[in-house]
Amino acid sequence: MNRASIILRTIALLVASGALLIGQTPAYLKQVKALHEAMKGKSAFARIKAVKAFQDCGDAAGVKILIGHLSGNEKELGKVRTRYEKIGKKLHAELAKITNVPLTRGQMAAAQARIRPLEDEHNKLDERIVGLERVSKALTRGVGNLVKSVPIERRQRAIQEVVQAYEWAGKPEDKALALRTMAWVDEPMVVTTVMGAAQLARNPGVRVAALETMAQIARPEMAKVAIDALNDKFWQVRVAAIAVIKQVGGKESIEPLIVALEHAEGRMVDELVGALKHLTKINHHDNVALWRDWWKRSEDRFEGRGAKGGVPGEVADATKDQRGAGTYFYGIQTRSKHIIYVLDISGSMRWTLETRYREGAGGLPPDAPEGKSKLDNAVNELLQSTTGLPETGTFNMITYAIEHDIWKKKMQKASGSSKRAARKWAKALKADGATNIFDALERAFKLVGRGSFDAGYGLAADTIFFLSDGQANRGRVVAPEAMLREIRKLNDLKKVQIHCIGLGSSTDARFMRRLAEENNGQYVHIGPGR
Repeated sequence: MNRASIILRTIALLVASGALLIGQTPAYLKQVKALHEAMKGKSAFARIKAVKAFQDCGDAAGVKILIGHLSGNEKELGKVRTRYEKIGKKLHAELAKITNVPLTRGQMAAAQARIRPLEDEHNKLDERIVGLERVSKALTRGVGNLVKSVPIERRQRAIQEVVQAYEWAGKPEDKALALRTMAWVDEPMVVTTVMGAAQLARNPGVRVAALETMAQIARPEMAKVAIDALNDKFWQVRVAAIAVIKQVGGKESIEPLIVALEHAEGRMVDELVGALKHLTKINHHDNVALWRDWWKRSEDRFEGRGAKGGVPGEVADATKDQRGAGTYFYGIQTRSKHIIYVLDISGSMRWTLETRYREGAGGLPPDAPEGKSKLDNAVNELLQSTTGLPETGTFNMITYAIEHDIWKKKMQKASGSSKRAARKWAKALKADGATNIFDALERAFKLVGRGSFDAGYGLAADTIFFLSDGQANRGRVVAPEAMLREIRKLNDLKKVQIHCIGLGSSTDARFMRRLAEENNGQYVHIGPGR
């Protein structure tokens, strides 16, 4: 095919896609062709490089092209994730066969021959996911940069292309993706569209995505939309609205937050108290009467917005909420009524909190005396925590070692009989085996429910307590960064809170702290003496 034919074919493709306008230059067409060619290849580096070169093209039609490639990249990412999950499961199954099993040299060689190809493919797929996620970020930001590159007299059309990507999207997930590109286009028409989506989108997952975008743009006028969303039927939408209020809320936000607190229950109480503390620098816990009395005295003096809001001269009260409200697990307080406990029962949980173990340093340490192991400690805390759940609440328990096990297939009402059955089950737990963290957390999210774009958007639980005394060495995902990445995907738009507890001296504190921080939870470490 000669040069002229290639140019004509490219022009035909652009006309068919609606991307070509009269007056577009050969230089622009060359940039379009280079972007298309790069996106056909597998190199994430080449794709990102092409996006960065294209985002300064200055042509409004380029917005549609970038958004089209973003959609295609996300679909490709979904396929790679599916393969990654399949290979990860196969790899874990093969490794489980040889864990703590005596093998001859020939048997070990045969096992390694099966495992190596799976490890190689799993690692390549992991790198592919990281690369494709970076490409999606580059494309999302590229939309914003391209809009800025368009001359002011033609920029309105570029902005319209961004808005139309949302308006014309059919599936809720496509609408959410379009909203995320808007976080990088701080233009009045886009801001209006995002606020409208937060108010009017039929799917609650799309409303959550709109509110998340609002939190990134963070304009003062968004406070009213977020305040209205405090009355949304779905708690995930209300949580997303509170995040916006914490960013942009001012004097007009305090009274609605107090009103919402008066009628809130469960985890929403924690979210609302957190927002009031953030905006006012005062802590009246969940006492609505004290909040109302303080606001009556302080309203006229309140100034500022978000983290800069408050009453001049008042000092932040850093005291914790008073003991007695809600449920506790290792000192972490939650008013949530729907909790999943994920507990480590690997072999090291047989030891005491004081035990220090280094591989190859003279064999395994002795088991703890009866009643003194880390597992005994965890079970005692678990049973105290479930005792504190109100009968209107629900709960479940998942344990993990080399595999994971679940107490009940569905969430159970926190009735007296359920708590007694839970006690019997927990007291019978035995510690043994390797540490498969990710599969247990993944199972917890399956128990939570699909959530994000389901018609009902109902979730069975809003809080996870995750406990571990070690580092992952089995499971379909093992590397800490990969686990964090996959859990971000699992928790996308669900707003499930994950609190993390590390026991003893061998925990991966960095991973657990980040897991808690990225999922709006708390992390505590429990050392010797507990």
